[in-house]
Amino acid sequence: MLKKMFGGAAQRVAIPLGAAIGRAGITPNMMTVVGFLITVATAVLIAQGRLLLGGWILIAGSLFDMLDGAVARATGKMSKSGAFLDSTLDRFSDAAIFVGLIWFYNTGGQGITSGAQSGFHVSEQSFPLGAGLALVSLILSLMVSYVRARAEGLGFTCNVGIAERPERITVVCAGLILNLMIPALIVLSAACGFTVIQRFVHVWRQARAA
Repeated sequence: MLKKMFGGAAQRVAIPLGAAIGRAGITPNMMTVVGFLITVATAVLIAQGRLLLGGWILIAGSLFDMLDGAVARATGKMSKSGAFLDSTLDRFSDAAIFVGLIWFYNTGGQGITSGAQSGFHVSEQSFPLGAGLALVSLILSLMVSYVRARAEGLGFTCNVGIAERPERITVVCAGLILNLMIPALIVLSAACGFTVIQRFVHVWRQARAA
């Protein structure tokens, strides 16, 4: 959905940036790995209760994730190995963020040292709900990616769904920064569940027609 709305504008900005980065000798795989490491650092911050800071750093990591493809196209270094590395680390990145949230909620927010530091205020009653929602979001977000990968491996198209990775990252960042993580996880769980159903039906119809 976000790709359809802003994809063209994003590419017009990303491609010149990718070319400049490539001229500096930075490879697409370097960008992919750095983006992954930033996301892991974000997960650690979230587990410690520093959700506001984690949200802003996650945005930075997402920019690296967006620019690795631009660098590959600008430098002509697009490869199947690079695409495989990117997809694999994306799944680990998604899991890391939710594991950080589960850790935070399961420890009862003990990582919070002060409201000013964390930018996040929750009641103890919300911790079990948050942990459960983070787990559901983790499972469903991985299923969104798995259904598409499995479908394309069988030769079907599966480019449908309202909760692709850009949408999921946007919701998580908004929840972290705006102090609305519980509502964000509710929205994310619902959107991911709906997307899994969308993709399943889309592929099932193709399979039946074939």
